[in-house]
Amino acid sequence: MGTIVAAAAASHSPGITGFPDTAPEDARERYYAGMRAIAANFAAAKPDVILTVTNEHFVNFYLNNIPAICIGTATGYYGPVEPFLRIPQGTVPGDRAFGKNLTAAAIEAGFDVAFSEELNLDHGTMVPMHFVNEGMKTPVVPVMMNNLWPPVPTPRRVYQFGKFLA
Repeated sequence: MGTIVAAAAASHSPGITGFPDTAPEDARERYYAGMRAIAANFAAAKPDVILTVTNEHFVNFYLNNIPAICIGTATGYYGPVEPFLRIPQGTVPGDRAFGKNLTAAAIEAGFDVAFSEELNLDHGTMVPMHFVNEGMKTPVVPVMMNNLWPPVPTPRRVYQFGKFLA
């Protein structure tokens, strides 16, 4: 059995790829150096799948339907949706079986999760993936968290879900 890497979307700004000249040079280089180090560790781990936990930015859901937690179950995801990021747009492979198994396990563990086979990925997932998932070769299973509109999951519930994922 291979390795699974769980990655929370790194603190970042879409500007780091879209408008890199707006950041001070030393800060920009520290960011890029950190991402190179993460990429080296990622490559050494040789993961089979990336489980990325990120917040929804009205890319996939709107006020008529915002699930607290949504797990991707597609064979691929389009991203980034923002063309100004200056990173390649395209389809990132997904791991449908892993997403479906994770959904079933989450429900069995008492989490009322949603799933979707039609998610798009924005800067929250695609900026970190641009730096660490070379050529987007490693499949991604996105977990979208509602932080936009009440009711949002409580910090306690998010912590419990994080323990479940671990």
